[in-house]
Parts: sequence; structure tokens; C-alpha cells
Amino acid sequence: MAFKAVNGLGKGCDVTVSLYSFAGELIAEFKSLHLGMGYFNIKPLPGFSYYAIVKSADGAETRAELPRSFPEGVTIKTSVTPDSKVILTICTNDATLPSVSGREFTVSISARNLINRTAKVKIYSLENRFLLPVDSLPEGIMKVTLYNFEGLPLCEKLVYLQINNDVQLNVITDKKEYEPREKVTAVISLSGDETISGKGSFSFSAADDRFTANTSQFPTSIASWFLLESDVKGNVEEPFYYFDPSNNKRFGDLDLLLMTQGWRDFRWKYDSIASFKSETGFTISGKVKTLSGNKSLGGAKLNIGLFGSGAARFLSLYSDSIGIFKVENIDITGRNNMFISATGRNERPVGRISLDSIFYTSAEIVDSKKPGQTMLLNAETYSLFRQEASYRLETKRKYKLSDTIKVGEVFVTAIKTEPPESIKVQESRRVYGIPDKELVVTPAQENFAGDVFDFISGRIPGVRLIKNYDLQRQNPENIYFIINGQFGPALILVDGMRIDSTSFFSLFALQVSMIDRIDVLNASPLYGMSGANGVINIITRMGTRRPPEKLGPNAATVVVKGYDAPRIYYSPKYDDMTEQAFVPDSRETIYWEPNIIVEKNRKSTLHYFNADNPAKISIVVEGITEEGIPVTGKINYDVK
Repeated sequence: MAFKAVNGLGKGCDVTVSLYSFAGELIAEFKSLHLGMGYFNIKPLPGFSYYAIVKSADGAETRAELPRSFPEGVTIKTSVTPDSKVILTICTNDATLPSVSGREFTVSISARNLINRTAKVKIYSLENRFLLPVDSLPEGIMKVTLYNFEGLPLCEKLVYLQINNDVQLNVITDKKEYEPREKVTAVISLSGDETISGKGSFSFSAADDRFTANTSQFPTSIASWFLLESDVKGNVEEPFYYFDPSNNKRFGDLDLLLMTQGWRDFRWKYDSIASFKSETGFTISGKVKTLSGNKSLGGAKLNIGLFGSGAARFLSLYSDSIGIFKVENIDITGRNNMFISATGRNERPVGRISLDSIFYTSAEIVDSKKPGQTMLLNAETYSLFRQEASYRLETKRKYKLSDTIKVGEVFVTAIKTEPPESIKVQESRRVYGIPDKELVVTPAQENFAGDVFDFISGRIPGVRLIKNYDLQRQNPENIYFIINGQFGPALILVDGMRIDSTSFFSLFALQVSMIDRIDVLNASPLYGMSGANGVINIITRMGTRRPPEKLGPNAATVVVKGYDAPRIYYSPKYDDMTEQAFVPDSRETIYWEPNIIVEKNRKSTLHYFNADNPAKISIVVEGITEEGIPVTGKINYDVK
């Protein structure tokens, strides 16, 4: 029987346990082995009860009742051999053996909530041993469940299976001691046996050891999270303790953890109603109904336009027989204006659109503090907070950083930068530079009721438009232009990018208020034969000036907040004596690189510069190999 003792903060605490019989007779005394966890063996008498007196280090005592035993039943236990083979032992007693002898039981082996193997076994004695087939199981937690001949689960045991223990993530620096602002060269490589490909994806961080926020000696690592913490109920203290190769007791203590925190078939995680799937993109969905009768409208064409900081994107799809439409896994980054409209034959407006929510509900955050519970600050943690505060005050004094700084006369000079709108126009014209003709959309033209091609016709000298509404040929060849007397299908661009035939007709949904200007090129060799009949480049805005006065029922517009745009971590370079060389550098995180690819028989080399302050710098590299094995590498160096 395994046990775990925790204090008022939910942390494991060392205890002494005295086991008594129902009559108050002392049976045994023992102590916890690791973080309040321990175990004892007992052969209870049928129908009798037992209790334990648990004494903490400060002398406080707590009484805990043991559950009553049953006169009949079976139990299981497991053991892992040095060569990672799992032995299952099924035990019973004399009262139970006659009713189960020779009967067929089922043993299921599962990992990550997927059943991997099942086997049929029979019991003939009080103690029966079986070798479990675990060759195809991944490294991590496996669950062994014993079912009786009627399919009723009797026992469950969690076992940690270690498959790969020869993978090593190597991190070295060119020196052990550096000067402030000195260049650091770090080299990353993988090593292991012949089964390891030597490839992987990793992230790298170098930070002042005083501010890594790891008050624990064995903090969370990528291996502990993937293989243990995410698969165990509750918080796991000192998680890397169980993955430290130098720790000879880790597997025994890990077995205690799995026995006390590993139960999962009692409505905990996998059978929970609320589940959050991995995100692969955004979903845009809704329904189209008729204007009269409010009936479902099938076969309507949905034209979707997304306008953000990058190039505009266009999508088109059709509603199904009951008017529902859905497009999934759309990668949206940053703030985007989305416009959607429903059209029918000849691109005429039809129906009424209703959109579903495109925002997901985040997981609920629960306060771990219970009502009436007093939170105590750990003395070691408090000491670290004081150390950090002292360091920050020292930095302020060193660089004369105070709440009020009196400065003399200051002259500010700057070079005027181009506004984002001008930069986007220049980027859209990077192939041809200056257009032959240009139409700038004015505020008075923003509420134009037709589509973009109707808007072009008659507004640009020398450019005429002829439409061919052959809906069986939805491609740019359906739009003909006469540019300076040259007749034929012109090349259509949006923000300098070509529009393919699958999304061309979504341009009919593009509102004029979303367009900044339209460039026209005469027959241009810059685009080969595609530009022989001229080029039309539609340059969209960096956001609309204002929405149309009123949208029709067949259209809708909404602001979509997509994924956060990735940012590049700032890292100064002191190779040259530039202006930044004279600016104080008090960085605490010295370098961070989240995307490092290590190839086979090749080392990945990184270069960065230290800050001003003397410190112990902690380097942590974590990632996953091509085989899916999470690994961690750590190293320290000093800045004198």
C-alpha cells in the first residue's frame, strides 16, 4: 500500500507513520521515503479495520483510517527488469482460488489512452507471473488493467516504461569565463546509439541564473512534461528528479508517485467532458437563409476576403443542402478585417448570412487556494525575492536610474520614416516600380455599390472592361480588358501577388472601401506571356478608413484577431563600436532562440554577446529528436 502526506500548501512533507490494529495494537512504524511518499506491506485479516497515526516533522499528528479489506479478490503488482521487460504478478488467496482457477482473465496494456495490446491469462495458483509484451509501446506511462471473465475491471497499475536512455543532448561553450559584452559561441549536438538519427528541433535560452525562477532543484523539463506531468493527476513536485540519470532511486520513487497520483479511471482526465484539442487554425462557419420565408439556402457561393498587415487572401466555397458553410484550419496571424458575402448566379447578392463565433473559449483558470486557507511564504523563496530586489536596486544606482532624472537641454533629431501605407504600396510595386496608369480611391468613392471591375471600367483612361459570366469557367479569362487598344484577358494581381483561378471570383466580394489604389500596366514583358494583354494590380488598404454605411443582408464584416505575430528576440552585437556600445546593457535574459534544427553528423553553432553585469549564466536547451524523444541539455558559465 502506497501513501502520500501533504502540508497545508499541498506540498509533500516528510512524516513518520505508526500503523495500528482496530484494537489499538501497534503493528509497525515506518517513514516516508520521498516528498511525503512511502509504502508498506500488510496482510490484513478479513473484516478487520486498521488505522495509522501520521506525525509530521513539527510534531503534529493526524489519524488516517485504512479502507476495509475484502475476504475475496485478486491483486496485481508489476516489476520492470533491467532490460525494460515488464513482469505482471497476479495474486489471490485461498478463499478466492477455487472460484477463479482455470478461468480466463483479460489483461489490457494501454499508453496515452490507447489500448496497445490485450492478452488472455489463466490463474492456477496463489501467485501467477506473466511477461508482458511491451516492445511496441512508446516511452512513458503505460497502464495495465486486469478484467475478469465477465469483462469487469478488477485491478489497475501504472508503470513507467523507459525505452531510450542513450540519447544525449550536448551543449558546450568556447570558454568557461567571459568578460562583460564578450562574444559567446555555443555548440549543440546530439549523440546516442545507432538507433538515433541525430536530428532534432530545439530551443535555446541563456539567462542570469538569479532570474530563471527555478526555486526547485529539479524543475520542469520538456521530458518531464511530455512523459510524466501531462499524464498524472495534480501537480508533480520536483519533476526532473525522476529523469536525472545520476539519481539511482528515481524509478522506485516514480513508482510511488504513480501509485499515489496516477489513478485515472475515476472520472479525471480522459473521460472529462471539457477537452481542448490542439489548434491547427481558425474555423469560419455559418448559415445562409432565404430573405423571405427564412428557409435554408443551399448552393449559395460564399466569397471571403481577409485583409491584414500582409497580402490579402481570398477564399470561396458553397453552402450545403441545408445552407451551412464551413472552412477549417485557416492560418490567421494578427488583426484581420474579414468580409464575407453570399452570391448566386451572375454573382448577384442572395440570401441572408449568419456567422458562427470564430473565437474559442479558453480553459477555465481555477484558484488553487482553498477558502480560508492561509498561504505561507517559503523561507528559501523569500530569500530569493530579497536577492532579486537587492540586485535591481543596485542596478538602478549603478546606472543612475531613479524615478526622476534631471537632464539638460536635449536636441532630438530623426529621419522621417515612410508610413505603413506607403511601404505597402512600394512592396506591391517592387516588380515594375511606377505604373503606366494609376487610380487612387477617394473617400467619396468608397461606397461604390458594384464590384471592383465595375469600378475600374470608365475610371482609368484607355481601359475598358468586358465581362463574360460563364460560371462553368471561373478563372481570370472571364474578365476581358481593352488596354490601349490591346484586347484580351489581363493579368490580375492583388498586392503584387498573382490570383489563381480557384480564388479569382472572390474578388467580386472585395469592397471598394478596402482598396487603396489600382495600378495598370500596358503589355509588360516583366510577367512574360501572362502580361501580354496588360497587368492590373489591386493594392488593398492597411485597414479600411470606415465601413460602408450599410451592408446588405447577404454580407457581413468582422474583425478577426488571429495568432500573435512572431517577434524576433533582441540581441545586441558588439563587434563594431556603434552607438549601442555606449548604452548600458542590463539584460537578464542574454539570448533566446526558439527554432534550432540539428542535422545528423552536424553541429549547430550560435553566437551572442553578454551583458554588462557580472553573473552566472545558465544555458538550457530543450527539444525533441526526430524519433520523438524529448531531451534537455544544461550548462553554466561565468561573466566576471
